[in-house]
Amino acid sequence: MPIISFQMVGTASYQSFGKIRTALFIAVIRQLVIAIPLLFILSLIIGLEGIWLSFPISDILSAIISVIIIEYGLRKIKISWEQKVG
Repeated sequence: MPIISFQMVGTASYQSFGKIRTALFIAVIRQLVIAIPLLFILSLIIGLEGIWLSFPISDILSAIISVIIIEYGLRKIKISWEQKVG
């Protein structure tokens, strides 16, 4: 799925920056933080369809969170670069 690419780019970027905890958080967010709770909640509310809906919803939510984290990191890098260059 193309949505997962945001998560993969974020993980690889933060690994290359040496920010291992952030990279791990981005990598784990889809499965542990979003997908598992959604599986339980939606299966109770909707039933079997809730299980199937939890996967694309968790992909979309993790992509949004990954983009926010990447954007925040890029802004920090830009600010520190501008301070160094002057």
